[in-house]
Amino acid sequence: MAKDPALLWYPADWISGTQGMTFEEKGAYMELLMMQFNRGHMTTRMIGQVVGQLWDNIKDKFIQDENGLWFNKRLELEQQLRKNYIASRINNKTGRNQHTKKRSYDQPYEQELTSTMTGHMVNENINVNTNTNISSNKTKRKKEPSIISPDVLEIVGYLNAVCGTAYRPETEDTQKHINKRLNSGFTVAQFKDVIDKKFAEWGNDPYWSKYLRPDTLFGTKFEIYVNQPNTTYTRPLTIEERNRELFNKWQREDLEHDQARDGQDTGGNVLKLYAADDG
Repeated sequence: MAKDPALLWYPADWISGTQGMTFEEKGAYMELLMMQFNRGHMTTRMIGQVVGQLWDNIKDKFIQDENGLWFNKRLELEQQLRKNYIASRINNKTGRNQHTKKRSYDQPYEQELTSTMTGHMVNENINVNTNTNISSNKTKRKKEPSIISPDVLEIVGYLNAVCGTAYRPETEDTQKHINKRLNSGFTVAQFKDVIDKKFAEWGNDPYWSKYLRPDTLFGTKFEIYVNQPNTTYTRPLTIEERNRELFNKWQREDLEHDQARDGQDTGGNVLKLYAADDG
């Protein structure tokens, strides 16, 4: 299968994930994402050739694999999800799914053709007379993988970005909770609002932080969380935001240190000049 030329893009996640970055840093970040999309995990040398010294400012957006290569975890997840989705669509279109079986020599060709043409339809007559020892019990078929909706992808992606988790949108239980609330009329924006509220309330609590998970946030109390006032809470900084704030603090301290050092040097030179004039 040819390389997928596209990927899903979430503007809201991009905006929230790059807050505090300069335009130059955002451009460098985008360049590395596109290089990963086209070439896979990256060496430090590859990164240096593309973004130079800006790498130090955006390094926290990437992690290393077991070989020491750098990659963005969210981008890799989105690529894999899209790859799985495309593969499932191709299999359904061509009839290569769990209902398609290899042809046996004692199976009439017309029956095999019917099975292939009908795709998801089950032909009750296939293999009825091929083996008299076959039990009348039907063989259990594997459940066909469900299609992940864009709303589920966006909601789980936002949960992981805010809470620093790695929940998978293809997990059946996660999809069940989200789709049940969506079918009840709740919106994606309300899901994000609940995530923000509960992260602000539980994010720094060693006990309650373990409940920042889909079955709790999107379960039977979801409507209560939606209507919970958020004026009481101020959302704590995410891991990325805390790293950015810490980096900016270090920069300010370095600048103040340099300015103080330059001032001492200047003062020393002035004193030497006065001393020379007095002599």
